[in-house]
Amino acid sequence: MRVGRTKSLVWLPMTAFIVSGVEAGHAEDQVAEDSLETIVVTAQKRSQNLQDVPIAIDAISGSTASALGIQDTTDLAMVVPGLNMHHQSNVLAPSLRGISQTSSATGDESPVAIYVDGVYYAQMMGGLFSLNNIERVEVLKGPQGTLFGRNAAGGVIQIITARPQQEPYADVSVGYGNYDTYESKLYATTGVTQNLATDVAVYWHHQYDGWGRNVTTGAEAYTNDEFAIRNKWLLDISDSTHVLFSADYDRGMDPIGVARSPLPGTILGTGQPHRGGFYDLQENLQSYNLNKQWGGSARVDQEIAWAHLVSISAYRAGTPFTVFDQDSGSTNFVAITDSFRTRELTQELQLLSRDSSKIKWIVGFFYLNNRSNSDLTQTGTSVALPLTARSTIATVYADSLAGFAEATVPLFSQDTELTTGLRYTADKQHIVGATYTNLGKLAGSSADQEKNFDKLTWRFSLDHKFTSSLMTYISYNRGFKSGVFNGTSPKDPAVDPSVIDAYETGMKSEWLDGKLRLNGSIYYYNYDGVQLSVPVLGASRLLNAAQAKVKGSDLDIEYVPVSRLTLRTGISYTDANYINFPDAPYTVPKPAGGYTIVPADGSGNEMIYTPRWTANAGAQYSMPTAYGTFGAALNYYYSGGFYADSPNQFFQPAYRLVNASLDWSTCNNKCNVRLWGKNLNDAQYYNHFSISSQGAVISAGEPRTYGVTFDYKLGKR
Repeated sequence: MRVGRTKSLVWLPMTAFIVSGVEAGHAEDQVAEDSLETIVVTAQKRSQNLQDVPIAIDAISGSTASALGIQDTTDLAMVVPGLNMHHQSNVLAPSLRGISQTSSATGDESPVAIYVDGVYYAQMMGGLFSLNNIERVEVLKGPQGTLFGRNAAGGVIQIITARPQQEPYADVSVGYGNYDTYESKLYATTGVTQNLATDVAVYWHHQYDGWGRNVTTGAEAYTNDEFAIRNKWLLDISDSTHVLFSADYDRGMDPIGVARSPLPGTILGTGQPHRGGFYDLQENLQSYNLNKQWGGSARVDQEIAWAHLVSISAYRAGTPFTVFDQDSGSTNFVAITDSFRTRELTQELQLLSRDSSKIKWIVGFFYLNNRSNSDLTQTGTSVALPLTARSTIATVYADSLAGFAEATVPLFSQDTELTTGLRYTADKQHIVGATYTNLGKLAGSSADQEKNFDKLTWRFSLDHKFTSSLMTYISYNRGFKSGVFNGTSPKDPAVDPSVIDAYETGMKSEWLDGKLRLNGSIYYYNYDGVQLSVPVLGASRLLNAAQAKVKGSDLDIEYVPVSRLTLRTGISYTDANYINFPDAPYTVPKPAGGYTIVPADGSGNEMIYTPRWTANAGAQYSMPTAYGTFGAALNYYYSGGFYADSPNQFFQPAYRLVNASLDWSTCNNKCNVRLWGKNLNDAQYYNHFSISSQGAVISAGEPRTYGVTFDYKLGKR
């Protein structure tokens, strides 16, 4: 049975382009005039021209993201081919080149690591936030087993926010959109003393009207709100000593991933089919995620005679809370409340060579202490009386120590360089938990388990510059994702680690006097010990699919054909399959609705959440006049169809999204008015699937939205 799959003509915009605008590493809010801007990234823990880094990287600036409608982390897939972002319950589950995460269990971490200003966000709940005060975003594709080794088996998403400055500057914006949506932003920075500067970034968003309605309760369906604040202090103790303090708080409430309806064409275990429109629900309660997170960090940069020393200390915590109707029907069959308390401490030390050194090297140390507590409670008529409630309470502890080193050495000449890196990681995972009812602890449910994991990972890369604007490279990288316990079922044994051996060759080039940039890569992965969360006999279990193989290619093109017009295209092809998966959880429909879960051989199936083709395309143009500057931006995104389950029974058909904006700025660039629209073609797609014995349910993706934003700036940045 292949539910939901439809045949469609697949069109790929092979000659179209996507906007580039201001490139990463540049703060000016203007489009490149006659040639492409230099893109500065920190993929190797030091500032470098993107074209000199032998890694496949996509980078986007904050101003370009705003013009394209990239408002939060879930939108990043629209500008990064090969990346998919799934809002799964109260966590963000990125998928990059087929490497994905299906578990939302407490204590688990994503194989696509997220860093904000150099701080690792271990908790998957922490990846959900709006992109406010963003300087740039860098997406590093492939295993980053040396410098970002903590679970970065599939890649890294680096988010860099603006730093405080001495010169006073403020940027205030307010906006209104359909579905009675209000939004406001504030960013302000100034010097406090001669060597001390501070800034503050505030974001508020509230949507009053839902995309649909709950046909059972009559309530609005799919509304959301968020409030976030970030404050930084930059202390320049001397010319060689700098300290950056940062603190942030974010509170978001939304129904994505938990407000769900039956997949069209299927019947729930309670016997109910889908009712209402695409964005309508039929749950007997209002499902939602309430995600609160906060943290602080201190970064110290110290120049010494022969090296550069960096220390990054961070603390993060959160209290995510989820309520959802697990059966997604109008009867009170089974409801879930899931509350979390998370806390993580990280410390990283880096010692880097000076920029003038012929051999570029870095040695470092990383420590993580992570504690996650969850209380998952089931209620409803499915819980047999008198056991009217069942709670699984678990605490997962993780300690990780790692040492790493990497060096780039010229071979024969400065045009050929060899990069070698090693990282040794030692993890200790510990879980304590039990299941309780209103009569007390269930006999035999207690668990107190501990297991150690360790792995040596590496990176080898050889690159050669044929000219100052043409570089090719080959690389071999090993990535590692630690083993983990299942916080929703504490007695289960820990799953084994995942290991990825990645082989890649690529090219980075610029042509036509810097007007055309062409970067591409071809890769092949051996993926052992794939970790999956699957329904087994109606429950959620973690297991290892023994082996998978991934192969594919990326192509990025940027072009400035005429002054003030920047074009860009990104295309990704991914062929990802499970090679050995003897116990995949297949679903067999029950006559009255729902499924029986049975194990069967899934070898040869396509990997989940992995479209074979993804692409984006568009253009951005800026035209100065005597009456101000007029601008336009267009972004097209294509996602090929993909399977939402490892047995390949449930399919998300291909879909396309179109974002656009028109704006006008005064001659002094202080005032700006922007008209914007997202998903202007009003495509209907699924944001999240959930398959269990109680049925196949989906959470709808965002419909067409549009609005206007007013922006006012004081000072210069």
